[in-house]
Amino acid sequence: MMVVKRKRTVKKVVKRKSAKRSVAAKKGAATKRRKTPVRKAAGKKAVATRKRKTTVRKAAGKKAAATRKRKTTVRKTAGKKAAATRRHKK
Repeated sequence: MMVVKRKRTVKKVVKRKSAKRSVAAKKGAATKRRKTPVRKAAGKKAVATRKRKTTVRKAAGKKAAATRKRKTTVRKTAGKKAAATRRHKK
């Protein structure tokens, strides 16, 4: 017996008007529509958002690295403490 898979319907992503504008502005779509100040601003905004996102990712990476470093330090000191305890037991 064959299992009939149900076809999942894909939800259509509705783009924001500003998103559409920013794409047009980045492409410099002067053929269809002139680049008005509003559209120009939309493009700038899109670029700024992209820039901000990369900055956030970079910061997150640095934070993660710091955490990793701290954890190894803790493990190292824990090992030293354990060794000291063993030595002093007798």
